[in-house]
Amino acid sequence: MPLRMIVAAALAGLGLLLPQPWAQVPLTLAIGLVVGAVLTLLLPNLRPRTAHRFGPPIAFKPGVHRVVLSAPERDVEVLAEIRASLDIPLGQAFERIRHQPATVIRDVAQPDADELARRLRAVGATVTVSPH
Repeated sequence: MPLRMIVAAALAGLGLLLPQPWAQVPLTLAIGLVVGAVLTLLLPNLRPRTAHRFGPPIAFKPGVHRVVLSAPERDVEVLAEIRASLDIPLGQAFERIRHQPATVIRDVAQPDADELARRLRAVGATVTVSPH
């Protein structure tokens, strides 16, 4: 059905070649559709997206996730690194991954990894801490 409407609008847009004033309305619609389609193709960020596409991939892909953090010295830095890597606030990150398994591996001090795992488990995430 939408394809028929697009074709009809495009054919009606040919009314520009005709001198009748009534041809301007379908032409305006056709030009709007064409410009919208071209802009959507050229600028993919303008496309409407469902809510799940706005979040980080770790929050929505099933299975075990690998979370690699740069070697911080304290837990505060671990949490700041997670916040930066997910590009969302920490509380929102916990909420998004609470039903997804996550694996914390390498480049994290063991006490920090254990504390991070404890915090993630507290909100319901499945966390595996691998040795260095």
